[in-house]
Amino acid sequence: GVKQSPKGNLKDLLWFAVLVASRGKPFQSYSISDKVFLQQMPGSLQVDYFSQEYKALADLLATKPISLTDASAITQRSLFDTINFCNACTALKLTEISKQG
Repeated sequence: GVKQSPKGNLKDLLWFAVLVASRGKPFQSYSISDKVFLQQMPGSLQVDYFSQEYKALADLLATKPISLTDASAITQRSLFDTINFCNACTALKLTEISKQG
């Protein structure tokens, strides 16, 4: 018979693909000065796989709306990685973004 993929597998693939393909450039729908709030953590695969790299960033973004430049500075993650993470979460509609300026 045909094997079924694990639940959420396509979302995991999309999240990872956007993370890698973003290359440190924010989506056109927002800028690095806009306030980003992570409404929901990425699925278990993403958080487990990238827990050491992105857990502090995810926790901060889930606490309060914050600009990516500030989030990068506070967590000491590069702005490049911070933007990639935000893009991946935004692609799965896990973020709320408030325009600034």
